[in-house]
Amino acid sequence: MLAENRLAFATTTDDNRLNYQRFVRPLTGRLLEALRLDVEYVFGEGDTLEYFDEHGERVQVYDFLGGYGALLFGHNHPQLVDTAIDLLRAGRPFAVQASLRGYSAQLGRKLNDMLQARLGREYVTTLANSGTEAAEAALKHAQLAHRNRKQALLDRQEARLLKLRNQQHPERLPLAPESARLLRSLLGEKIETFAQAVTAVRRLNRERFLETGALFCCLNKSYHGKTAGAVNLTENELYRSPFVSIGPSVLFVDRRDPADFEQQARANRLRYFSLALDEQRRVTVQSHDFCNIAALFVEPIQGEGGVHVLDGDYLAALRRICDEHGIHLVFDEIQSGMGRTGHFLASEPSGVRADCYLLSKSLGGGLAKIASVSIARDCFEEDFSLIHTSTFAEDDFSSAIALRGLELLESDRSILRNCREVGAEIKAALLDLQRRYPEVIAEVRGEGLMLAIEFADQGEAESHGLRALACSELIGFVYAGYLLHEHRIRVAPLLSNNNVLRLEPAACVGRQARQQLYAALDRLCLALRQQHFHELVKFIVGQATPGRHGPLADYRGRCFSTPPEEVVDRTVGFLMHFVDASNMHLFDPSCEQFSLAELEDLLERCYLFLKPFRMHAHVLYSKTGKKVRLQPFGLAITSEMIQRHMQARDLEPVQTLIETGIDKAVAAGCEVLGFGGFTSIVMQNCKAVREETLAVTTGNSLTVGMGYEALLQAAAEAGIDLDSACFAAIGANGNIGSLYCELMAEKVPSLVLIGRPGRERALQALAARLYAQAFRRLRAALARKGGLVRLAEEHTLAARLAELPAARRWLEDETDDATIGTRLYHGLLDALGDEAPVRISTDPADIRHADLILGASNQTGSLILAEYLRPGPVVICDVALPADTHPSVANQRPDVRVIKGGLVRVPPAPDYVAARNAHLGVRDFLLEGLPIPPEHVFACMGETLLMGLTGITSHYSRGDVRQEQVREMLELARLHGFTLGDLKTGRSF
Repeated sequence: MLAENRLAFATTTDDNRLNYQRFVRPLTGRLLEALRLDVEYVFGEGDTLEYFDEHGERVQVYDFLGGYGALLFGHNHPQLVDTAIDLLRAGRPFAVQASLRGYSAQLGRKLNDMLQARLGREYVTTLANSGTEAAEAALKHAQLAHRNRKQALLDRQEARLLKLRNQQHPERLPLAPESARLLRSLLGEKIETFAQAVTAVRRLNRERFLETGALFCCLNKSYHGKTAGAVNLTENELYRSPFVSIGPSVLFVDRRDPADFEQQARANRLRYFSLALDEQRRVTVQSHDFCNIAALFVEPIQGEGGVHVLDGDYLAALRRICDEHGIHLVFDEIQSGMGRTGHFLASEPSGVRADCYLLSKSLGGGLAKIASVSIARDCFEEDFSLIHTSTFAEDDFSSAIALRGLELLESDRSILRNCREVGAEIKAALLDLQRRYPEVIAEVRGEGLMLAIEFADQGEAESHGLRALACSELIGFVYAGYLLHEHRIRVAPLLSNNNVLRLEPAACVGRQARQQLYAALDRLCLALRQQHFHELVKFIVGQATPGRHGPLADYRGRCFSTPPEEVVDRTVGFLMHFVDASNMHLFDPSCEQFSLAELEDLLERCYLFLKPFRMHAHVLYSKTGKKVRLQPFGLAITSEMIQRHMQARDLEPVQTLIETGIDKAVAAGCEVLGFGGFTSIVMQNCKAVREETLAVTTGNSLTVGMGYEALLQAAAEAGIDLDSACFAAIGANGNIGSLYCELMAEKVPSLVLIGRPGRERALQALAARLYAQAFRRLRAALARKGGLVRLAEEHTLAARLAELPAARRWLEDETDDATIGTRLYHGLLDALGDEAPVRISTDPADIRHADLILGASNQTGSLILAEYLRPGPVVICDVALPADTHPSVANQRPDVRVIKGGLVRVPPAPDYVAARNAHLGVRDFLLEGLPIPPEHVFACMGETLLMGLTGITSHYSRGDVRQEQVREMLELARLHGFTLGDLKTGRSF
């Protein structure tokens, strides 16, 4: 027995994994590795498989996938293995084309006998190497038969024409006027003689009939393979759309209503023409109708399309329509045939006979690659056997194994009985699960041992983790991985519907395997009901606990919510990502059960496969009475990961994620989209956004505005007197740094502008601009009665200029041209040196002059060191990425306060919102996934909300931000009741 002769398996899985990803299936290999589905099975017997785990331990699993239906006899069925061994030992040649192939002859006869006994027709079989090749062969045969039918019709017309010529001498006969008009309308040429009519009709018959490509029909949700022809018979756009141009023309019809197919059969007609004599012995052109659909391909049980069992009455209606219109009917039983439903053919109970049957998968007995195309003899085109050949088809090895498998089906009646009875038991158990978990299981489908369980879509789940998996079409693979690693059950989702798991075990599947399956699915359903994301994904980070399953916490009802039916003025979207992995418990509460290292591992494994997903939408309420719906879109990636891509100059994967998020925002009906965290940086401050149907914003206007107000508030709390304070900005020449400088010039009398070496001219230009703005404010104050007195009380840069004789001289000269700022900068620098109100520097140590400091550089490494700082109190507003402030500042300088800007407090929500969230202890608002307190949003999100409330539908903070935008956003915030909230001391992103 095989079990006694297992080979010692050298653990080479790691090497094989790398080679598979690099040289075989790069993307598939990486996805399998990410979800820990890349196990290497080393042994199979009956209903079990075995593999070595990462510890070198041999693990046995029950196989309920069954090779997508190819393992009706189980793994390594002993009689089939014996047949294979006998063939190999006998030395039967493999490649002897163009000779008598004995076993293929016997297999063809056996298939005919089994089909004829059930269908009453004789069948000719063409052998192939796989199911998709069988579909290709059936497609070619249907095309050949269709063309031969058309050619036969034309040949008959030619025969009649010859008879007409011989008997009537029509060259002397006139052409009927209506026929002349018909030909002229079709060809645009004047046809007058019989000879011209003959030429015209032959041309029409050739160009518009014989050479017009045939059409093929398939059903919605069909799947017939992935080669060029077969993939065009497959409805799934993911597989088909790139290859439409190289395949046949295919129409897809409703899989429930035969009237749709009948309509297509009536609509897709061709005309061919013939010549005859009317009663007046005039030559007439006669038109004949012909259906141009060559074949209808049908899976009696649609496998990849969802395991949908087609109704017998529906199949009968299709047969009737095909007969009426001369359409070839093909039953694709590649997956459903060979006894899987308890009948040799799944279509048997319907009593409907097709013209062609496709078999494969279990036809190979789980050992060989083989497929058959069995065509009723009265439909078979003899020349097909000459023009369709294959190097490898009809080999003795595959044919003999298939033949032995058919003999087993006939001799061992328990196989078909098990398919019926065990299939019924499994289906009943699945239906019982559906009864107990109606919110989890949407539907149970199938017949015999071809079953499917469809889970409810988790795209709107409470758990953001489950939402992310569902929106990324990964959740079915996670179900499969969970059942494999936690419960030792092997299944797989449909590729066409990730919510569906298919069950196609061997006929020999045992009771222990079935009981283990039911328990595993029950646990899976419980985890879904209780929104326990951690339970379902912990296997990905190596924390599976097979055989040790305790109680599951219930994570339902832990999310803040506003009424989904609330009528709002508009919807705005917001792209956001994790600050770091430690925030994931805010994103999904069950993540509290992971360690930080496990969370980092989980994200690293999966982030490139997780698409942006819709988070919980919330309504926010303006004090004006307006309402806006906020629809956040989550990107399962951290700031550090994005920075890593930026440093490697490999931004395409991140840009792709962001662009997908943009598309989802458009699909969700968002009119405005805010870009949070690094998304705005990656998209070049939104300048790289190509979508034109929504307004975009980086949120930088309100971010600067609230950071400015936070700096002033922190200064007040620290007791810093703005009248004599100095403000220093590191990264002053950048857009954000220069805005802070412009704003702070209206609050303090002196500023230090610090940039990197080589940026002196830009710093000088900023200093000149600050002087020019202050000079104009000073001039405006002088023009107002008492204005200078009031200005002096403000102690701003303008007030400082008023105190300086040089500045007053320029005022007296009434000089106010474009160079005033530059002349003030150089003049005051010459006159006052280091005492000038505005100074520039390339030395970060010059922050020693400042009480208020902005960190806004884009350099790596710390620029604000403890030893640079003057004696406190000092306030630092550090908005740089990475941070400009060295960690030692917090430890060594208790007199220094470091903030990261300001959060925005949202307006109060109505009482009914507070009531529905009372159990959370949150009244007005709580955004999951970000480290911010209740009732707060980041300023960039606040700007997005304000755009929605105000009706701004054009781009706002896109590219560089202007001071006027900052002030406008602060004014809009006051209008709608958005105020400065807590001062940020942690990172926004």
